[in-house]
Amino acid sequence: MPFNAPRLAAGFFTPDQPSVGDTLILDGSKSSAVNADIASYQWEVTIDDLRITASGRRVEIVLAQPGVWRVRLTVTDSNGLKAMTERVVEVQP
Repeated sequence: MPFNAPRLAAGFFTPDQPSVGDTLILDGSKSSAVNADIASYQWEVTIDDLRITASGRRVEIVLAQPGVWRVRLTVTDSNGLKAMTERVVEVQP
């Protein structure tokens, strides 16, 4: 049986140091899978009790609060296997 786990690339948002009100571009296009295609991209961006969710390979969001946000991408491949990567972004006032 072949190994089919997705693997993810790091560095999936721009700009690297956004300010409140800037558009943050989340890009999962470097995600890949062995012997499969990426079927879905699920984003979760959180700070304290605030949670923003989005789906799609490339999405744009605006963060309206300064602080350290957690950005998580979960991909599911065409075999139903999932992989997740997470980074933080510090939003300046």
